[in-house]
Parts: sequence; C-alpha cells; structure tokens
Amino acid sequence: MTGLGTVLLVASLRGRYGLAGEVAAAGSAGYALVSPLVAQLADRFGQGRVLPPLMLLYGVSTVGLIACAHLRAPGWALMGRSGLAGAATPQLGSMVRARWSALLGGSPLLQAAFSLESVADEVLFVAGPVLVTLLATEISRRRGWRWRRPRAWPARCYWPCSVPPNLRRARPVRRAARRPLRARQP
Repeated sequence: MTGLGTVLLVASLRGRYGLAGEVAAAGSAGYALVSPLVAQLADRFGQGRVLPPLMLLYGVSTVGLIACAHLRAPGWALMGRSGLAGAATPQLGSMVRARWSALLGGSPLLQAAFSLESVADEVLFVAGPVLVTLLATEISRRRGWRWRRPRAWPARCYWPCSVPPNLRRARPVRRAARRPLRARQP
C-alpha cells in the first residue's frame, strides 16, 4: 500500500508516473537495505528502545515527503525522503509474532494468535489498496498516502508502551564462530 499511495500522490501532483515509480522504488529500497539492521537492533536492545526513535524518523520523513511533493521539490529530494521513510518502517509482522511468542510462549493459544494475525494481515492486504486508491483519488491526494496502513499508526503509537517484560531487555545473542564462507558450504 505504501508504494501505491506514493505513486498516486506523486503522479497526481506531478503528472509523471515515471518519477512516481522512482520515488516508490526508493522507499522500497530504503526498507530492504535497512530492515536487517533494524531487526538486529531490536534483537539486541529490545523493541521498546528501537521503536520510538524509528517512529519519530518515520513521521518526520513522511511529512517531509508529502511537503516536498506539494512544493514540487526536485526528484532527488522526493526519492531521499521516500528512502528515509522506507528505512524507518519497522517489520510489523515479525515484531508482532515476537510479541505473541513472548506473551503466549508454551500456550496452545499461540497458534490461534498467529492465525488471527494472518487473517488480519490478509484482510488489510486485500482491502488496503482499495481504500488507499479511493482516498487518494476521490477525497484527497494526501489522505491516500497518509492512511495507507490502517494498522501501522496505532501499532507504532502503542507498541513502545506495551512491551512484554521478557522483551524489555535484550538477551545476548550467541553467534557462531566466524568462518570463511567456503567452510560453511557442504
């Protein structure tokens, strides 16, 4: 939904789908490049310490992207803001599953919680793009982009305050001894 909202916003303001695609791709590239680092930081320091600065960076960069689009900033400025917004997007699925696992560890309810999460994801995956398109084309260009992830904003605001006790502090992660890549292959 993020890519679709970005394309609709930039294309409606600039009339150039090529630029809109490049801006959306910059967001995807930012997410892909920085996600492993964010996951590593969340494992090391805990979600409660990683999510608040991530939320702040995401909010500032998305507002900056919308402002740059409306002010007709150059393409590189749009791509930079989009890449920064993509880099600040947390991996919601894996973080939610970590919380469910921490809360319901050995319980038979864990599978039910995972199922509920999967159903919610699929409903949003199907309904979200339709909602984004309707908001962006019929109501307001900004609203389609701003509301592209209905579950992301409440989760980003609530998560740092609701960290389960066993996820508050990170446990040291044991790492395998560093060996050359050839030694790991069979």
